[in-house]
Amino acid sequence: MFKFRPTFRIRLALIVAGTVVVLAIANGVLIAFGTDAGIIVLGNLAVLIFGSALAAFAYLFTKSVVIQVDDKEISMSYGILNKITVTIPLAKIDNITEKQNIFESFAGVTDLYIDTPATLDYEMVFNDIEKTDAAQILKLIGAGTAKPEETAKR
Repeated sequence: MFKFRPTFRIRLALIVAGTVVVLAIANGVLIAFGTDAGIIVLGNLAVLIFGSALAAFAYLFTKSVVIQVDDKEISMSYGILNKITVTIPLAKIDNITEKQNIFESFAGVTDLYIDTPATLDYEMVFNDIEKTDAAQILKLIGAGTAKPEETAKR
């Protein structure tokens, strides 16, 4: 059984960048209107508190995600207050797509999209997982979904 969690690096970087952009825009607007310095400080403090709360929530949610792959199924559990578990037998998986944007490429992470014939959309999406973890998942899923005659030829 292979068990892992997604990484938090990309989400944290996006939250920090977003907070800095919001601070810059808020300061520009407040200064343009000639707002008192005390109000500007309070506005900055409110943006920083909101950004910190958002980062804390993203961290807790990321730490709540657990993905397990064994020789028969793949399952993902997530949620902070309400725990949700989704399980797919490996034999039902018909397509796995790996997507990576430029930021994920620099961070060494990727996204995996797992599809079954049962739905029109992806059944499972794993965001921001390490490339080494993704390779191991693909290896395990590929071994679990191989047809008996393909396995016999190997």
